[in-house]
Amino acid sequence: MGRRFFLFIAICLLWGAFYASPALAQCIDGLPCVVDKTANDPAVDGDGPNAAGSPNTKKSTSKACDADFMNQIYARAFLESEREVVLAGVAIRKPDSVLEYTCFDKLALDLAEKNNMIFANKSTSANSFLPNSVSQYLSGSFSHKFLGRDGGSDPDYTAGGGGGGYSCDMMDSVNLLARCMDFDQDGHQFYSFETLATLDPRTLPGIYKCTATDVKDDLIKLSQNADMKHVSFDVWGDFKKLAYETTCEDPIDTGLIAKYRKFVRIAGIGDVTTSNEEFPHQVCVNPICYYDPDANKCVAK
Repeated sequence: MGRRFFLFIAICLLWGAFYASPALAQCIDGLPCVVDKTANDPAVDGDGPNAAGSPNTKKSTSKACDADFMNQIYARAFLESEREVVLAGVAIRKPDSVLEYTCFDKLALDLAEKNNMIFANKSTSANSFLPNSVSQYLSGSFSHKFLGRDGGSDPDYTAGGGGGGYSCDMMDSVNLLARCMDFDQDGHQFYSFETLATLDPRTLPGIYKCTATDVKDDLIKLSQNADMKHVSFDVWGDFKKLAYETTCEDPIDTGLIAKYRKFVRIAGIGDVTTSNEEFPHQVCVNPICYYDPDANKCVAK
C-alpha cells in the first residue's frame, strides 16, 4: 500500500509539473518542449541537438534527424490536434433531455390534474409534485435551448401547461434544427492558432462554457521557430571554402556516361553534326567552374 501511494504521488507531481508550465516540462518523446535551440558548432564534434544530454535527444533515433527540429514538428502537431479537439467541442453539443423531447412535463401535468389525489399535494394541482419535479430537473440541467444553443426562436426547455391532448412536435422540431443547421452557424469557424490562444469558442451551453484551450503562445512560437530561437539552421561547413575559390578543383566522376554531338555552323545551312561523342560524366564542386569534356577538367566560367 505504501509503495503504491508514493508511486501515485510521484506521477501526480510529474503530471502537474508538465501542465503547470510547458517551459519547465520534461522534454520527452511525443510531446513538445519549449526550450531554446541546442548549441551546434560545426567545428566541434559531439555537440548538437542529437548529442547525449541535449534537451530533445529522445525525439530522434537517427543522426539524419535534427532533434530540435523534431521538437518543432511535435509543437505543430500538438497545436493542430488541439484545434481539432476544440472544433469538435464546438460542433458536438450537450445531449438534450429525452423527457423534453417527449413533452413529458406536459403529459405529467395532464395526469396530475386528472389524478390529483395521487400526484398532487394538498393544495392545488398547480403545485403538483410530479410536474414541479420535472420542471426543476429541466431548469437545473438544461438551462439553454435545444442542441445547446442559446438564442433565436429555437425550441426551448419550458415546462408546459396541461391540456391540449397529446400533441407534441418537439422531436420533429429538433430533428429539423439538427439537419438544417449549417456548420458555419453558432460561431463555427476554422480558428487560427493565434485566435485559440486567447479565445475558447466552446461557449455553449453558456453555463458550461470552457475558459481556455491548450493552444499557448509559447507553443505557437516554438512551432514557427520565432526569432530562430528554437531550431538552428544547418551550417554549410565542408564545402564553404569552395564557394570563394578563384581556381577550379578537379572534377568528380558520377559514374554516368554523357552523350553529346559536335557540330559546325555553315552559313545559309545552319548547324551540321560532325560527330557523336561520349565521355564519363563529371561535376565540378566550385560554383564558378564547369566541366570541359575536351580538356577533361574543370574550367572557370
